[in-house]
Amino acid sequence: DDLGFMWLGTQNGLNRFDGYTYQSIEKDSLGSSRIRVLESENVPGGFLIGTDKKVFRYNIQLERITPLFIPYYKSIHVYDLVVDKYQNVWLATEKGLISFPLNRSSTLNKGSPLNQNKHTIISREVLSLTLENGLLGWVGTNKGLYRFNPETKAFSFFPLLTKEETPPLSIQSLYIAGDTLWVGANNEKGNLFSISESPLGNFTVTSFKTYNDNISAIYREDAHHLWVGVQNEGIYIFDPVERDTTEEFHSNSIQPRVLSHDHILSIYKDNDDGIWIGTYAGGINRYDRRKDIFSY
Repeated sequence: DDLGFMWLGTQNGLNRFDGYTYQSIEKDSLGSSRIRVLESENVPGGFLIGTDKKVFRYNIQLERITPLFIPYYKSIHVYDLVVDKYQNVWLATEKGLISFPLNRSSTLNKGSPLNQNKHTIISREVLSLTLENGLLGWVGTNKGLYRFNPETKAFSFFPLLTKEETPPLSIQSLYIAGDTLWVGANNEKGNLFSISESPLGNFTVTSFKTYNDNISAIYREDAHHLWVGVQNEGIYIFDPVERDTTEEFHSNSIQPRVLSHDHILSIYKDNDDGIWIGTYAGGINRYDRRKDIFSY
């Protein structure tokens, strides 16, 4: 955050790291919920916490967690969430895509699940979301990728393959870097795609790489270093320019370039050029490129 703290969501609650020690924050306020996502963009004074049961808002100054009322649902499994520049909350959930204003009154604005008429997404589960120019742009589901038109409020299916997608591609990871969208599309294996838009509005889809397990996280460090997290396989550094894998990190790698666990959940870069990697059962890993070493 602006004060230099690192916030970590875990299966045991919210934690804050000050560079030296970890502190558990209001664990009881979250109940037994496992945290799936933290989002601070367009959330003044704090961030939202998406869990496998509810959504909460954390106020950093007041150090207070409050639950958000989710329209129509007492409990909802949140896979991902974003807040657009107009402070509309978008939730990717097991029951579809849900949207409501961040600062709405619970009686005046009830929100709605987008699952009828032109708002239909042909999927029960929405897995990933990303903003584009401050507005919802792309929606990943367990049955393919969809593009959202903010003007018409309509969704359209966006095929990644020229032939019919059988079995359907499950879109677990979306990452925008500049004018390129990186997509982790899974159907028994992990498939890495990029989507680029020309000034005339035409899209070019490029298929880059196939991995033996699902792609679970993507981060672009620079033009030659795309970090790809793969479930049960660790990290691959892919060079999109040369179309080649230049580095690999696994739990059985040679010390000190070794991960604590190969099931990757998230990848994030801090202000000191450290790469933070969240794992399923191995905690947090931090990679220091200058020293070429992992710590956890």
